[in-house]
Amino acid sequence: MDLQSVSLPDWLPWWAVVALLVPVALYFALFLLMPFSTFGLRARLRDLELRIDALHEELRGMTLRLPARGMDPYDDLPPMGEPPIPPAPPILPTPSATPEPGPGLTPTPGAGPAGLLESVDMLSATDG
Repeated sequence: MDLQSVSLPDWLPWWAVVALLVPVALYFALFLLMPFSTFGLRARLRDLELRIDALHEELRGMTLRLPARGMDPYDDLPPMGEPPIPPAPPILPTPSATPEPGPGLTPTPGAGPAGLLESVDMLSATDG
């Protein structure tokens, strides 16, 4: 380990870095070597396992008390016949449903968009 690569102040002696790193390394080694029973984890896991087993047995007992049913969840519903209201027929467009352009909105041939604007202006002038 190169102590120069560690970014510590220059005024700190090398033995101070070692004096800080040794206790920290021992502390982490202590947690790695400590058995889980020291934390009380084993007892808590055993309690959770017993609770889950008790809940599983209770669910099994409740399932046995239910009446026997088939696999279809809709067995108890009456069979569906025809719908009470017949569906509406589709609406088809008729050729007469397309609007015919009015007399004032037809553009003059070859005039482009300006001709349409002039015809709209003329129509609005005659209305007022």
